Formats: sequence, C-alpha cells, structure tokens
Amino acid sequence: MLYGRHGHTPTTGARLPGRAPDLHLSDEGQAQAEAVARHLADRAPGLPGGAIAAVYASPMERAQETAAPIARAVGCRVRTASGLNECDFGAWTGRRLRELRKLKSWATVQDQPSTFRFPKGESFAGMQDRITGQVDSLVSRHPGQAIVCVSHADPLKAILARDLGTPLDLFQRLEVSPCSVSAVLHGSHRPHILGINATGHLAGHPCTPTEAHKVTDSPAALEHGDLGLDVAECTAARIDLVAGYPELMARVAEGGSFGGEYSRPAGQAMFNRHSGPAVEDLRAKTRVVEVAPRSWLVRLPLVNSAVFETDDGLVVCDTAMAPGGPALLEAIRSVSDSPIHTIVYSHGHVDHAYGTWALLEDETTIAAGGPRIVAHRGVADRFDYYLRLRGSLARYMNQPPHHLPTSRDDLAWPTETFDERLVLTVGGEEIHLVHHPAETDDQCYAWFPDRRALYSADYYQGFLPNLGNGKRTQRGTDDWVLAMREMADLGPLFLFPGHGEPITDPELIRSEFHLLADALEHIIDHVVDGLNRRLRKDLIVDTLDWPERFADHPTLAIQYVTPGDIARMVIKRWTGWWDDIPSHWSPAPLVEQAATIVDLAGGLGPLVARARSLVDADVAQACHLADWAWYADPHHPDVQQLVVDAYTARVMDPASNTQEILVYLDQAAAARALQLRTAGHPDS
Repeated sequence: MLYGRHGHTPTTGARLPGRAPDLHLSDEGQAQAEAVARHLADRAPGLPGGAIAAVYASPMERAQETAAPIARAVGCRVRTASGLNECDFGAWTGRRLRELRKLKSWATVQDQPSTFRFPKGESFAGMQDRITGQVDSLVSRHPGQAIVCVSHADPLKAILARDLGTPLDLFQRLEVSPCSVSAVLHGSHRPHILGINATGHLAGHPCTPTEAHKVTDSPAALEHGDLGLDVAECTAARIDLVAGYPELMARVAEGGSFGGEYSRPAGQAMFNRHSGPAVEDLRAKTRVVEVAPRSWLVRLPLVNSAVFETDDGLVVCDTAMAPGGPALLEAIRSVSDSPIHTIVYSHGHVDHAYGTWALLEDETTIAAGGPRIVAHRGVADRFDYYLRLRGSLARYMNQPPHHLPTSRDDLAWPTETFDERLVLTVGGEEIHLVHHPAETDDQCYAWFPDRRALYSADYYQGFLPNLGNGKRTQRGTDDWVLAMREMADLGPLFLFPGHGEPITDPELIRSEFHLLADALEHIIDHVVDGLNRRLRKDLIVDTLDWPERFADHPTLAIQYVTPGDIARMVIKRWTGWWDDIPSHWSPAPLVEQAATIVDLAGGLGPLVARARSLVDADVAQACHLADWAWYADPHHPDVQQLVVDAYTARVMDPASNTQEILVYLDQAAAARALQLRTAGHPDS
C-alpha cells in the first residue's frame, strides 16, 4: 500500500476545508502531483508484481487531481474509494485554523482525539474505522500487488497509527505532508511499515504553510489587475466568501444548468477528464431519450449529444465536456453495440468537443478502425485559440488554469473539415452539415433528410441564447437569424438541440425557430437604426424595447444574457472599440480618475457612506461608487468591505443574469482576498 496525501491547495495550513466542494490544487500542488507521479512510475518495476496495479483516491477534487497524473504515469485509471474521503469536520468545515486553536476543544483534538466528535460531523474513531475498512477491503482485492491510495492528512495518519499499533490518541504525533508517500507491506500476520512521510521526490517543490498565501511577482500569475492576487488567493477567497454567504452559489445554480440538470462538479472542471467528482456526477445524472427510431438524445447535465444509428455504425453529434466522455460512452452503449463511425463537432466549445477522448478508447470502435471526426475548418483555429490564451480563458470561463489544454495532444482534432456545406454518406444515408456563424464562428448544424431529423447545435437553446456574452469573442448576429429561418424551412419532424429538451412537434419546431429569429432581428434592427441615427452606443442599448410577445415567451427567458447584452454584441459587430464618449478615446488612468472622484466626494469616507446608502435602493449605482472607491484605494478596509457587500447584493439582485453574476462574484472575491491577506497568515 502506497499512501499519498493530496498536493498543496489554497487553504493548506490556513483552513480546515473538510468536504467542502470546489477546492482544487494550487499551481504548487499541481507541480507536486506531477513530481510524485514521476517518482512512483520510476519505482513501479521494483514493487510487488513489478507494477502499480491500481490507483484509488478520495472523492474530493484535490485528491482526484493528485491521483490523475499518478494514474497516467503508471497506465491506470483513477478509481474513487469513498472510504478514503476526508474527515467530516461538520460545523468546523471551512474555519480558520488560528481561530480553532483558540477553542477549548482544540486541546481534546490534539491530546484525546479518540473521544472527540466534530460538531455535526464525524468522530476521529469513526474516521479511523472507515478508512481501516476501506484499506482492508483493497488489500483483499489486490493480493500480491502494489496499489496507490490518495487521501488526506487525518485519515492517513489514522490508518498509519492502526498499522503501527499506535493508539489513536497518539496519532497526532505523525506527520503526513502534501504529496508525501508512506509505504506499508501487508503480510499474512501483520503490516510492515516501510516508510512514512517520504518527500525526497519533492525536491524543488517545497511546500511550507506560509506558502498557502504566497504572492508571486510573475506577471503570468497575476489574477486580478496589479494587486498581485494569484489564483490560489482568489480561490481561497471565493471559498471563504461562499462559506459566509451560501446563498451566492444558489444564485449561480439558478441559471447554470444551460437547459439541463445542474452539475456543480462538472461546471467547475469542464476541461478536466480526470476530475473524479465531475465524472461520477455526470454518470449519475445522464439519461437517454429515444426521439425517433435509431435516434437518441443523450441528456447530460449542461449539454446534449445526439446519437444516430446507421447500417455502417453510429454518428455522434458532439461529445460533451471532458469529464462527460465516460457518461456519454456508457449512454451510447446502453442503446447500441455498433461501432462509432463518425463524430461531428457542431463547434469547438469545451462542452461540445472535449469528451471525445473516451469515445476513442471504446474497444468496439477501435476494432472497426476508429471514427472520423468532422467539423468546420474553424474548429482547429478555436483549439489553437484555447492553447494560446489558456490563462485568459481560465479566468473568463471560471476554470482552474491547470485544467486547460497545454499541448495539441490534449485535444481530439478533426480529421476532416469543410468550409460552408458538406454532405456525408454513412450507411446509405445523407447527412448535411451547414455552417453559419452564431454561438461561434465555427458552428454548423446537422440535417438528416431521410429521417427529417435536425441536430440544431447551439442555434436553438430553449431560452434567450448566449449571443450577448461580454466575456467572449464576436458572435454571429445576422447569420444566426439566417440559420434559424433556414432550419425552419427544412421542415424537421424531430429536433435534437444542443441544450434542452427534444421537440417532436413539427409546427412547434417551426414556430419556435421563427420566434427566435424575429426576436434577434428586432434587436439587430434597433441597433442598426440607432447607429444610422448616430446615437451614442449606450443610448442605443438603453432605448431598446422588448415587446411582450418576446418578454412573456418561456423559450426566450433571460438566463445568461439580456436583450441589451445582445445589442452590445451587435454594436461590436459593426463598430470599433470606442464607446462614443470623447474622453474615453485616450482616457486618464482609472486610478487618477478615481482619485479625482474621491476628492469631489470629500474623501473616501463620504464616498463609501453614499455607496452604502444606495445598496438597497439602487444597487447598480452603489456598485459604480464602489468601483471608484476600489480603484482609488483597494487596500482600505472600508473599501474592501463595501465591495464585498455591494457586489454580493448585486449577485442576489433578481435582475442579475448568470454571466454578470459570475463577474460580480469575482470582484467580491478579490476584495475578500485582500481582507484575508491583511488579516495575517497562520504560523503553522
């Protein structure tokens, strides 16, 4: 048994994270995980059986992310073992260690842990029984083999105490560092301790408690302007913020399902095929809908995939996000044993083209020669864009930076591409792929004329489409309208959307498509008219009306963007970056502007007070004033608390949609990060 603790995280040495979700490895932790993976792979030939037979991990993200490079290095997959989970710290979860040390019960935790149960949580004795049972089961399952178990400090110390014959009350004397390795040989009579807390393989990757909040001077690590906040600090601050305001994540989840069931683990690990919690949550929540004969819509959380069985094999339209690959393959195999003949990417977004890796490992498909992957030629450009701007995309997509692809080998590239239209023939059936820029510049739909079935990709989403996303590149406008009317005129009997429920009423399909085209055309016409009347850009947006036939229609519901956001994207389509305000062409630095505003207000105190007076009455205006105060002096404690309060209120405002909520949450977390830094760091 090779016991490994997970790598360094943003809370290491500072907080008791327990089983709180969404805690990922820091950059240091990722480097540690790669180092321990190389170490174990190098030594595997000298282990019992000449190899590492299996890699098990706790369900927590930080353990799964540590186990993933180990599994890759030794040629295994990560298996989740619930008995390896972190201790359930109950009401202590997320609390600062320096605060916990002040409690009278802290002495019991250190000196008599066998008698202690965490409030509303687990006891140390129960934790030891749990991991002991898990380990004994794994030992029985792998006789004569070497296996890796990635867990957490307290459970590992508890099992090592058991193996040593040490009373649980003395287990705190053991040390288990991040990404250390402890080795125990289980014989027929007793376990033999071969080593505890080995860290020599981490030379060059030290992890001391104070590094949990280390600020790097590297520009590549700066996460929030020039404040020097790195990814680890921002992550820790977001966790702290959500712990204090649990209702914030509920607001994010309201619009986060994108027409399907919500999966928090998947939404935060979209690029990470090795995220055990995401993989398992997607497996549990995926379902298959037979829409027409030999035609299925696979409904994963957040996104769909369409599967069509032909006489030559399966045609799969879109492959979900990276951790969705296993769930998609299992869904496919639940309805058909045929090999996968063709994969069609409707576009190159992560939730549509990153689960392919699992399909490429399907034995039936491999035996048949493997699938071809067909896409518009722009998908390759999008993949290159993901590689080149991975840091920026991680920020704007709210994903851990180390999850994004680092090389071309991390992506399943198209093997055939086309420009505007392509007709495929599979099993005697024609499949028409038609390109129109919309959600992306590489998007296409797939029309199966013999079946009268349409895979509409992201042209139709069942709500006001994500056309006005302020964190994305230019999206199609007039082309989107053209695509909707063109698809409606095809007369489909069966609609397979990229998001949302299938539709099998031909008249409803036609009316829905024309309604969306009318709504988009209404916005486009308003913008074009305003531009031609030489209105200032903000006035074009502010004067946009939204007729009742659109506002009251359920499939035009505002979830991700507003009609005004779409109007801004249309303006961007036709004009330059200038916003029509003369002083903004060559503006004074924001810091200098903010200083002038503060002076006009009579100082920071009056400005902060005025902003606070507006939080309940006019939260948008309150946030404007909070911004000026922030740019003037982000290190002032009153300003930091104002930003937290104003932007958490903005998140909770019913008028806020999902995309802006994420922006507001990031700003509040930046202010919280500075508060945590100012509060000081623990010394252990």
